[in-house]
Amino acid sequence: MGPVISSSSLQRVTRMVANSTRPVATGGHRLNGLSPLDEHDLSKGHYFAPTVITDVETSDELWQEEAFGPVVVVKRFKV
Repeated sequence: MGPVISSSSLQRVTRMVANSTRPVATGGHRLNGLSPLDEHDLSKGHYFAPTVITDVETSDELWQEEAFGPVVVVKRFKV
């Protein structure tokens, strides 16, 4: 998992996730500290945890706009 492209992109992803009223199943925060894989200091880059948000409404910004980060939204539907 690489960093998002810039500080402003990291701020945008963070804002979009924070503004969502839906449940965050996993992730939802900036990564800090040392990487367990190679001890890289994650606070020196624009790293955001892989994030899954469930039960998203179609009116939610995360449904309507691309986050351009490691964020996936999930919505239930009937066939």
